[in-house]
Amino acid sequence: MNSPLIARKLESLAHCLRRIEDKKPVRLSDLENNYDLQDIISVNLERSIQLCVDIAAIIISERDLKTSNTMAGSFKILEEAGILPDDLSVKLQKAIGFRNVSVHEYHLCIGRFRNPDFGGTISCNQGFRDSNSPSMAFFASMKRLL
Repeated sequence: MNSPLIARKLESLAHCLRRIEDKKPVRLSDLENNYDLQDIISVNLERSIQLCVDIAAIIISERDLKTSNTMAGSFKILEEAGILPDDLSVKLQKAIGFRNVSVHEYHLCIGRFRNPDFGGTISCNQGFRDSNSPSMAFFASMKRLL
């Protein structure tokens, strides 16, 4: 595995997760009323999800696994190869949906922040760095591989 490249990606992922944790409001209303905060959180969520995709692509390439033509499919491939647990793969695949909405239809994101079934992406009353966070769980899984 290309550990230096993955290590750099993991450092960037950790930075994004820290930014989200540092800026996460106590109440959803604080998020709804603060567009700067929405931007900081959504951009760092997008980046964290994209970094997970990048890391998955590196692992797929280096292990000569079959490739996917979708970002979500990359996590399914890692699941099938025994690299990711099923539940984490599903959460990461759902996170791709959030990323796509955030990038392409930003005005719909606040509803996604509220939806606990959307891969556990963010909750205003619960720490981001918990077992429900797909990016944090992926971060921990990839750190163990290095």
